[in-house]
Amino acid sequence: MLFRLVRPVKRFGSSMNYFVQRIPGGVKARAVGLKLAIPLGAFTQSHTITAKARSVRFSFRTRDPAETKLRQTATTAHLETVWQSLRATKPTSAISMRGSGCHFAGNRLKASATASRLW
Repeated sequence: MLFRLVRPVKRFGSSMNYFVQRIPGGVKARAVGLKLAIPLGAFTQSHTITAKARSVRFSFRTRDPAETKLRQTATTAHLETVWQSLRATKPTSAISMRGSGCHFAGNRLKASATASRLW
């Protein structure tokens, strides 16, 4: 089976690159309404998945090809973690937003008392 690599896309008439990745069909139902905090270098891009959304699409906010590649790699890895989490029986911290009290510790989720009530 061949895997299609996700590549940055340029919109016609623009020099800015943007990210496009299809939402997997197996997680689409669980992903609706989910608000993602996607790391992009020094800042975070928030993106909400709607019922009509077929893909995750947003701007990398850079024209630099080297920076685009770095952001592409980080974003693809982050979204793969989110998709795997949604496939699992219990979601992990890849879905949680900043400020919820959740953070990574290896492969385990550590959460504060308030964050544990969110699940």
